[in-house]
Amino acid sequence: MPRFMNGCGAKRRKLAYGSVRAGMGAGNPAWKCLFAFILLVAGVLGLVRYGAGPSYEGRSATYWLDYRAPLPDGMDANIKAFKAMGSNAVPFLIRTMHRKPTKLSEWIDDRLYHDGFERRLPAAVVRRLPSALRISKRREDAVFLIGNIGPEASAAIPVLMTILKDPAEDWRMESGAFGALRSMGDRLAGRM
Repeated sequence: MPRFMNGCGAKRRKLAYGSVRAGMGAGNPAWKCLFAFILLVAGVLGLVRYGAGPSYEGRSATYWLDYRAPLPDGMDANIKAFKAMGSNAVPFLIRTMHRKPTKLSEWIDDRLYHDGFERRLPAAVVRRLPSALRISKRREDAVFLIGNIGPEASAAIPVLMTILKDPAEDWRMESGAFGALRSMGDRLAGRM
C-alpha cells in the first residue's frame, strides 16, 4: 500500500492472486485522503498570484477586482477605483483576461459544489482553491472595467479583438469585449 495512504484508514483486502492492495472504491477513505491532498496542493498553487498591480486608497488592484459592495451600489466602488488607477491598471486587467479556467479548477469546482465538499471545508480554504467560476467572473469583471476606463485602456484593444475572434470564449466575455471596444472611441479607429 502506498505510504501516503497509511494514515487515511485505507482498507486492505487480499486479492485472488495473492497481493494486498488498498480498496479504492468511492466510499473508501483513501479516496478522501487523496482528494484532500489534491485540494491542499491546489490551494498552495492558488496562493501564487499574479502581481497585484497598481493601488487605490492603499488597496491593490486585486482587492478592487474582487471587492463586492452590497447592492444597489454593486460595482460603483470598483469602477471608481479602476478609473482612478487609469492606464496603470490596464496591464493587470490584461493579465486577468489572459488567465482562463483550467481543467483542474473545473474539476475542483465540480467536487466542491456538486459533490458538497464546500460545506465540509473551512471558507478560507475554499477561497484559496483555484475555481473556474471565480476565474471566469474575474475575467468578465476585467473586461467590464476596461470598458469603464475607456480610451485610456487602448493597450487592451488587441486582447479584446482576440476575445471576439476566439470561438471558445464565453458569450459574456464576447459581449463585454464588444462593449469595451466601443468605449475606446477614436482610439479604436486609429488601431484598425
